[in-house]
Amino acid sequence: MAGAGENWFFGRPKSGVFKNTPIRVVNKSPLVRGSVSDFFTHKGGKRAREVLFSNVRRCQICKKPCAVSLSVCNRCNASLDAVPVTETPNLFSAFMLGIENSGEFPLQISIRYETESCLVFDDPLALSPVHFCAIPTTNFIPDWRYLLCSPKEGLDIVQSLVDASHKTFREQFLADPEWKSSILRVSELVEAEHTLLGFNFPPSQNQLHLQYIVPPLLPHQYFMFARGQHFTPKRFFPLSYVEKCLGDLTERAKPLATYHSLLTIPIDELIDTLDKECGLSYESEHEKFISRVREVQNRFGNWTEDKFHGVYRLTENDESKRGKLLFKSFSEAISYIDENIAFAEEKEKLQNYGRPYDENGKPNGGFYAFPKSLEDIKVWS
Repeated sequence: MAGAGENWFFGRPKSGVFKNTPIRVVNKSPLVRGSVSDFFTHKGGKRAREVLFSNVRRCQICKKPCAVSLSVCNRCNASLDAVPVTETPNLFSAFMLGIENSGEFPLQISIRYETESCLVFDDPLALSPVHFCAIPTTNFIPDWRYLLCSPKEGLDIVQSLVDASHKTFREQFLADPEWKSSILRVSELVEAEHTLLGFNFPPSQNQLHLQYIVPPLLPHQYFMFARGQHFTPKRFFPLSYVEKCLGDLTERAKPLATYHSLLTIPIDELIDTLDKECGLSYESEHEKFISRVREVQNRFGNWTEDKFHGVYRLTENDESKRGKLLFKSFSEAISYIDENIAFAEEKEKLQNYGRPYDENGKPNGGFYAFPKSLEDIKVWS
């Protein structure tokens, strides 16, 4: 059951119905005390700035750093049209370096799996109950385009992130019968066939990170998907497209002459170049991915009416209710809720980030167990 449509989604899940899975944190202490800015002040230099900071549009409502190409915030849906591009700490690099805080908040993360070269953690902006980010930790790679400059090594890195994510999902979620029965309508989910994988460009954090999303999407996130707000064309690049590009470039006797120019040309031109050179169609790969999202949502979604207290609906033709959702409980009570508050409440109840929550009801977390020095990290440029 999809649990949502273009104008509605089930909301307020009943307590104890959906199973959460605890995180696996080994290290509770940072390697580096202080903030990202403190670290930069100590290290200094062009290389440190490149690794430690990102250019973003910082949402004026929820303060989330968003990719510069976004027109609305992908946390709270606020407009970014008038928001200037600014520099902000690169949180994923800070994770790799074991830095204590961003300057505004602690950098403890919901770790699922970690090795000397890889870190898999729950995405705090979860689109589904199981949504990981997987990053390499010995390479600083601003985004997936840089992989095109060294396609064989790039393909190896991508495969290592995929393998680590599959292993994490298989061992921590698929192996749990209680989790499967509460989240999946049918249990025959195969990680290599049914998961939703890809990369964003530009990313909100300048470090290559695989988006690893296990269906079904959360009801309110599928509602947003149905409205065209997730996996948008020319920003989301399915894993299949990236792998095919890298695979084709790896097999060439001579490297593609335009490797480095691919990092400076507009994204439309990049896609046109890769489609032509690699014999691919980004549009076709993206359309297939979008179709798969719908297919796996309906196949695996276990979002049925009996598991929720009510349904949220869009309000229509009422300017006074702009930004609000109508919540109708199944006991007939009706109320209007701010859209962003509703989304935050739903995510908090259904996500696996930081489980189990602490005594104050806040997510738990830790620090990367194999933190690097800046000198240990290979910078791709």
